[in-house]
Amino acid sequence: MSKRGRFIWIAVVVMTFNMLCLAVAPEELVIGKWSNSEASLFFYGQGIGREITGGGIRFFRYQFPSEGVISLSYGGEESVAYSIAATSGELRLTATNGMETIYATAGGFTNLCAVNRRQLEGAMALYAADHEDAGPMMAEDLIPAYLAEMPHCPDGGSYYLGPPPMCSLVEHLTGDDD
Repeated sequence: MSKRGRFIWIAVVVMTFNMLCLAVAPEELVIGKWSNSEASLFFYGQGIGREITGGGIRFFRYQFPSEGVISLSYGGEESVAYSIAATSGELRLTATNGMETIYATAGGFTNLCAVNRRQLEGAMALYAADHEDAGPMMAEDLIPAYLAEMPHCPDGGSYYLGPPPMCSLVEHLTGDDD
């Protein structure tokens, strides 16, 4: 193969790789469980996540306001933006002061109904933080400000807000995914 032929082949491979990387939405890169020695982060989808540290548990909303940036909002006025780099095994969050926090993947989710209930629980907690600790009266109060759409049980159950949110299927009343 000539040098020109090898160059074209390499260029096609690089372009194809870049297109594959761009085809994966930022949210798809972070959904799952991430942890380090100080904290665990859970990204449940639909912009709802949870952080567990030695100081407790709190839910957050996340969004990607621009390429390479993730914003975490903890309810009320507290919001933090980070530069983000995610691979299949590592999540790097860099604050504006340059401090970098690295999380390793702790796996994906297997119990989708439990994930959906966590989405609802997080949306309810964030709603309460924004509404003087008053929870939502109806599921529709959460759409679209806290959830893009109401999650659906993969086995056909119905969700009740609770607290905590529950599924109508008895076999889904126990079991968690974190």
